Amino acid sequence: MAERLPSVSVQRNLSSPFSSSTSMVGRGLEAIRNPRPNDPAVNSDERYRLARDSYNRITDDGNEIRFNCDATATVINGNESESLRPLFSMRQQLKQDFSTFQELADQDYGKAYFPLARMYLGGQGIPRNAEKAEYYMRMAFNWCTSHQALADPEIWMDLAEMYGNGFGIEQNPVQSLSWCRKAAEAGLACAQYNLGLKNEYGLGVRQDAIQAVFWYRKSADQGYAGAQCNLGLNYECGYGVEQDTVQAAFWYRRAAEQGYVYAQIELGALYEFGVGVARDGEQAAFWYRKAAEQGHPYAQDFLGELYWAGLGVAQDYEKAVFWYRQAAEQGAPRAQDMLHRVYPNGPVVEAVDQQALYWYRKIAGRGHVKTQEFLSRFGINWKNR
Repeated sequence: MAERLPSVSVQRNLSSPFSSSTSMVGRGLEAIRNPRPNDPAVNSDERYRLARDSYNRITDDGNEIRFNCDATATVINGNESESLRPLFSMRQQLKQDFSTFQELADQDYGKAYFPLARMYLGGQGIPRNAEKAEYYMRMAFNWCTSHQALADPEIWMDLAEMYGNGFGIEQNPVQSLSWCRKAAEAGLACAQYNLGLKNEYGLGVRQDAIQAVFWYRKSADQGYAGAQCNLGLNYECGYGVEQDTVQAAFWYRRAAEQGYVYAQIELGALYEFGVGVARDGEQAAFWYRKAAEQGHPYAQDFLGELYWAGLGVAQDYEKAVFWYRQAAEQGAPRAQDMLHRVYPNGPVVEAVDQQALYWYRKIAGRGHVKTQEFLSRFGINWKNR
């Protein structure tokens, strides 16, 4: 959700409104349900579908770039490594997905070009390679354009992504909107979610919060975690709907229980400050930990703070420093500041970026005094946000 919340997506299973054999997605799903091992085309469809579903789930449909292959915290040993096992598992799975996409692309399997190009852009489990990213993005655009007549909403959504981000083609928000709407109206959940984003932020269309909520709800009702999280945020803020923090907690929970990292942080924050739910430090720590173990820096920062203060967990400065360090190495400025206090010879925080402002303003506005003081030191207004 842009910069009220850094971009988003979902946990999925193999159920889909496109189960018909008339679509490529449908054929891929039928191959999984009824495999014919001697048919190379069916095996390619099956391999692609499994890899793409895995890739979409882990990377939020390609939008997450926090899985740098060499980004491993400096201080990890013994039991500490167990805390980050989910993150390591996701990186390993991304490498497997990459191998599948590369092998399929080498066999001219066109649908593999786009996710392969996205992975070469970096931050998704393999080293960045701009030259290969550009090459495969051109291949993806040409293939999707020449196959746009197929009854396959995933192709239309890939075209929407390419036009929207300028991948392999000049950026064109209007064309992106057109392809996204086509896929959304065909029932593709991730397209409905993205159409909600376009309406919320005015991307190729007039800004319209009510339409944003309409499309988020369509997608959320299909179980799409990113849409559930954004719908929760809209209820929390009263944007496009009447403000209702209980409904916000409901939708955050639905996404969080699917493993959606942003919803886990949002739900943890509701429990920490008693918004829409009874205040509960243990539940706050539970949900922050879920997100922290997936490698999200601000969840790690918040979990470190709970250990430092002994809120919802037994006070443990060693664990607090461990989580602060994980967050600091990914650029979380408040965690960097805390480490500087513990280790005065460490680097000094000089700025607070926009992603940090989103999370810090949220908890500062709910009364977190340390964060209020931290933002005030930089002359940042944390009130009425």
